[in-house]
This record gives sequence, C-alpha cells and structure tokens, in this order.
Amino acid sequence: MNWLFTVGWIALVIAGLALETVALVRKQRGDTASEHIWWLLRRSPVIWFLALGLFAWMIVHFFLFGLFDRLWW
Repeated sequence: MNWLFTVGWIALVIAGLALETVALVRKQRGDTASEHIWWLLRRSPVIWFLALGLFAWMIVHFFLFGLFDRLWW
C-alpha cells in the first residue's frame, strides 16, 4: 500500500467525521449527511437504482474481502 493514499483516506474519514459532528451539534435542519442523502434520493427514481447499485457493490467489495474483485479481474 502507498503511504500517501493511506494518509489521504485517513484524512478524508476524519474530515467526514468532523463535518458530521459539527452538523449534529448545530441542531439545524439540512446539514447532516443523512439529510443530504435523502434530499438526493428524492430527486429521481433513477437515483434510487444508482444508489442501490453502489450499495450492493460496497457490500460485495468490502464484506467479501475482495473475492469478487479476484473473480472479476
């Protein structure tokens, strides 16, 4: 693994957690990640299918520990 990408992913996760923490502490509407996701999902039925496809890929990719990737590629 490349250390630069490892640091980048760690920074991305920390930034996301910090942003969500600030949004939860503010107690205002429309600033949390889930509120943004629900807003996006309400735009079009096509987005639901794209989101379900992404979610299915994430489950296979992360929880089967790359088995799908080894079989596919």
